[in-house]
Formats: sequence, C-alpha cells, structure tokens
Amino acid sequence: MKYSIIIPTFNSRKWIRSCLDSVFAQTYKDFDIIILDSGSTDETLSYIASLNDTRVKIYTTDKRLNIEENWSRIKNIPRSEFMSILGHDDILYPDFLETINQLIVAHPQATVYHTHYNFIDAKGEIVRKCASMKSGYDDAALLSAFLTADIEMMATGYVVRSADYDRVGGVPAFPGLLYADFALWLALTKNSLFVVAPKTSFAFRIHQTVTSTSADQKIQTGFKLLLAFLRGYTESSSSLNEIKQKHGPVFLERYIKSHAHRLLRTRLQNRQNSTVRKFIINAKIEYAYLLGLSSPLHPEKKWSVKIAIFIDDFSITRNLFMLFRKSIKKPLVK
Repeated sequence: MKYSIIIPTFNSRKWIRSCLDSVFAQTYKDFDIIILDSGSTDETLSYIASLNDTRVKIYTTDKRLNIEENWSRIKNIPRSEFMSILGHDDILYPDFLETINQLIVAHPQATVYHTHYNFIDAKGEIVRKCASMKSGYDDAALLSAFLTADIEMMATGYVVRSADYDRVGGVPAFPGLLYADFALWLALTKNSLFVVAPKTSFAFRIHQTVTSTSADQKIQTGFKLLLAFLRGYTESSSSLNEIKQKHGPVFLERYIKSHAHRLLRTRLQNRQNSTVRKFIINAKIEYAYLLGLSSPLHPEKKWSVKIAIFIDDFSITRNLFMLFRKSIKKPLVK
C-alpha cells in the first residue's frame, strides 16, 4: 500500500520542520507528502523547497485561503490509494504508517484506520494520552461513543482510502472546520468499520486559545451544522435513530452547559450582549429541533448551569466573577 500524507499549512515555519522530519522518519517508506499551502508569507515554502525531496509535492495559492477553502482542495489533487491528513504542528511517531499498514491488512473491509495518540504542548512535551479506544467500532458504536463523549476525535491522524474520502464529499466546509471532523468520521463509518490500533503512534499539538466574538459565532454555526448532519445521518436507520434518541439529550445538555460556561467567561460586550439565560432558553429548543429529538431538554436543572445563570443575571456578580477568575487557572465549575 502507498500513502499520501497531506499537510495543510499557512505560515508554519516554526512547526513544519519537526512535522516533516517525523514523516521522513517513518519505518514504512512507501509514501509521498502533499503540502497544501494557503498563501504563506513567511519562510515555510522556501524551507520545504530547500529539502529538494521528490516525495514532497507543494500546492500553493496566490491569495490567502481560509481553512475551509484550503482543505476543500484535497478532493481535487492526485493522491495515493490511502491518505492521511496531518496538522502542520503535529507529529507522527516512526511506527505510524507501519502500524496503520498492519491494521489495513488485518481489516481490509474497514474505512477508517486510527491509532492511539498523545496530546503535546507547544514545547512538544506530552500533556496526556488520548482516551482509550476500542479496537473497532461499527457506525452504531461510533455514534454512541461520540454522543456519550466516550471517544476523542481530532482532525488529524486517521487514514482512509482516497476513494472513500471522495465518496462522502470530503471534510464538510463547516466554518473553521469546527465539528467537521466528527461529521466526516461518521459519514465514512456508516455501514462500515472504524478500527484502532492499541499503539500510540502520533502526537496532536494543543495550543492555548483566546475567546473572541468571531470564534464564538463559528462555534455556534459549526455546532448547528453538525446537529443538522446528525439528524440526516440517523433518519434512514431505526437503530441509529434509537441511539440518537437515547443519548442525544445528554449530548446536547453537555454542550449547552459547556457553552454557558464559555459565555460566562466572556465579557458581555464580546458576546453581543447574549446572556447565559437567553442562550439556554433558545438553545434547548433550537438544538433539540435541529437534532430531531422527541424528548425535551432541561440543562437549567444542572447545578453548575444554575450558578452560571445566577452570576450572569446581575452585573455586580458578573463583574466580580470576571475579576476573580483572573486569579485562577482552573474552571470554577465543571
């Protein structure tokens, strides 16, 4: 089997060397590397060109592309039979492709191949291991694991057949690709198998993020698109719909609680004056409808949500909370 390692990138000079070095170090050697550059203005492209390696193919653009536009090009470029998307700041361990190759030989009927992985910080230090995964999931098991938060899905590190990736339309163009990987994995696994090796064979880098109005809007839009996808995904299958009806309410209440806490940690002027109370009232109705649930949601009954509503309802408690949280690093409520 031959593999294409696809690396979408923009101004990644800080990270691209360690990323590429990790690919070159693979013990399984039948691969090529596809760089999808979205108009870098730093030394990213000059560094890659300086490698003078025939296995590396560069696709760049004259103008800056956003992440959705850049990743959408994957379907339009020549690739090997199998493909993997790798973040330009992520790292493959030397046995990644060899481990994947063994999985494919053992499970040729599967459509998604994965290994366990580590989360690393900006310095490359291991933060933690990913949650333990089963050796295999059919579509029902994967949907259940996703809705119950029993599996962690990242946007990179999996391997699929290029033909299967094209068949499902590639990664959906959700804003910022938020939640798009969930939809892609579920689409690929429908009526098929998602298999996982027990080995830890790559590292996903996590960075600190800053809350902003634009990010919040993308999160909301992406999540709503995911819910619409899940509704369509489960409509044609009574078993999948049964799983959705069983676990969907807890899934939505968990998200609503999380986003309520996010709002509480964001200054009022940076969230278009949306209050926690208003968000919960609207979300529990809209989200249940988008997902196609038959039972109502009651996120406001959770004690941490009650506290968030109380704090946010009054300017004095809201301001005191914002002052207090500056002095702590961990969340006040979970």
